[in-house]
Amino acid sequence: DTDRSRGLGDVYKRQGQVTLLNDPDMFDVRHCWEWDFFAFRKQNGFPVTCVLHAGRLVFGGTSGQPLTLWFSAVDDYFNFRTGDNTADAMLLTLVSSQQSELVWAASSGTALLCGTTCGEVAVRSIKADVLSSSSAVAEQHSNCGSFSTSDVLMTTDAIMFVDRSGKRLRRISYSMDSEFYFARDMTVFSYGVLSGGINGMVWQRAPEPVAWVVPESGEYACLLYTSPSPRD
Repeated sequence: DTDRSRGLGDVYKRQGQVTLLNDPDMFDVRHCWEWDFFAFRKQNGFPVTCVLHAGRLVFGGTSGQPLTLWFSAVDDYFNFRTGDNTADAMLLTLVSSQQSELVWAASSGTALLCGTTCGEVAVRSIKADVLSSSSAVAEQHSNCGSFSTSDVLMTTDAIMFVDRSGKRLRRISYSMDSEFYFARDMTVFSYGVLSGGINGMVWQRAPEPVAWVVPESGEYACLLYTSPSPRD
């Protein structure tokens, strides 16, 4: 109320400057007092991932809100004011039965794939229109989990990531038959190569598709990649 607002020191913020109001009649505090904290700050942490998806700029995962995604308005990347319209910015928090945190996010067709330390989640619209606060659903598709400092490789038809063990490279892709995302182990026949852990990786598109991986040993390992059939 007005008395409580004035008790805070009659302070308001205008164009980046803080002004003290000595005369209560200068400003009607009943209609303008909105107090809130910045989503990204030292006390709450900063996003661990940033990606473009469905015309929105998406930030995800802070130390204070490890499973939250911030979506900008459609085609308005600096507008994060939430609203009820379809194209408005929105806020979405993933649900987990275990203590988990977001590691990476990547756009895959109509779905935003999110890798957490406990599993892989697909965020998509249950309606045919644009992804919005009223149509967004988050479904967990696998329970592999991602290594806490893992990045992702965007291949020609899928996404690769390092799983929770830090020693396996997995490929997550959509199956048309089951209408589900599966995270398959790409190192099942050469597990010993990455048994010491992974320091980094990069994707080579040409002349041949190759995933280059740097194990803890410091040597280079490569995975020659051939796109599987749609049923694989």
